[in-house]
Amino acid sequence: MQSFFSSSLIARSLAAPATWLALVVTLTGLALWRWRKPLAGLAGALRPVAVWGQKGLGFDWMNVQIAQTTVGAADALRRTQTGQLGWNVAGVLIGLLVVALAMTVWG
Repeated sequence: MQSFFSSSLIARSLAAPATWLALVVTLTGLALWRWRKPLAGLAGALRPVAVWGQKGLGFDWMNVQIAQTTVGAADALRRTQTGQLGWNVAGVLIGLLVVALAMTVWG
């Protein structure tokens, strides 16, 4: 019976680029936390980037524009609906009848 942690599984895991990337990110985070006091000046220098990130990186403006366009289109389409389903169905059926008669006559 083979063990769950076979040597080939461990070897493949250690050879995978994703494993090394995860280790590098983890160690970088630990190092930044360890030296956070000396790096406080860098945080002040990066304040404009942080403010820009807190403002949504410009995506909020784009989201508002898309939402306003969608609401405007929905409002325009809402005005075309009379709410009288019976008349709408009758109009569609009469239109189909006219098209069918026209195709029969000019066949």
